This record gives sequence, C-alpha cells and structure tokens, in this order.
Amino acid sequence: MTYIALKPKPASEQHSNCSGCAYFCDFNDPRGGGWCRVFNQSAKRHHQRTSDCDSSIKTLERESKPAFLVKVQLTTEAVEDDGYGYPVPVDEKVIDLVIAQPIRSLVEAAIASRDDLKGYRIDDFWQPEGESEL
Repeated sequence: MTYIALKPKPASEQHSNCSGCAYFCDFNDPRGGGWCRVFNQSAKRHHQRTSDCDSSIKTLERESKPAFLVKVQLTTEAVEDDGYGYPVPVDEKVIDLVIAQPIRSLVEAAIASRDDLKGYRIDDFWQPEGESEL
C-alpha cells in the first residue's frame, strides 16, 4: 500500500518555480513531475512562477472556506488473478485529501479532477481521529 501525504508548505514562501511553491505536490519522479493545486493540473518542478500563479494564489488565500483533511483508500479498477482464481486490484493506496466538506460527492470530484489518480476508485474515506476543520 502506498501512502501519499499532501501537506502544503508555508504559503508565504517566495519561490521562482513550482518546486518551491506551497501548492505544488512533488511526485519525486525522475522527470520532475508533480501536481499544481492552484490550477488543479500536472506541473513540472522547473516551471517558472508567473503573474497568473500570483493572482490565483492570492485569490485562494483570500477565500476563507472551511477545509477538512480526509484519508481516502483507493484501488485500481484493473484487476489481476491472485493465483487462486480470485480477482484482486493491481494497486491500492491511501492518500490525504483536503476538501471543503467531508462528503462523498466532494471526495469523488477531487479524485476525478486529478490525472495522477485516473483508473482508481474510492473504496473508503474517513477523517483521521481527532481531526476536524483545518
């Protein structure tokens, strides 16, 4: 099982490219790939900071929406034989996800919008013990 923690860096940090941005989730792959949580799309560590980045980040930081941390258990839709004739998922992982409300429709929408999670389905999600609004 793979665990991915998506914890933002301090937003006040100045950065010249994606690798230093608080909203960039680095996949630590050799090609420098990651996820931009500002534009909700894939990005590279070396991408330069732009005025679009600055204005979008300011807008995000101005919005004071409640946020909740949820853990989401995902499995691949693709299955393989376990050797005994039973189908088992090819891969499964648990990720941390920050959403406005801990409800299934928002979890599904957040997962569907991420290209790195295409082919996965939600098995379960929960709020970690002692966690509430962020």
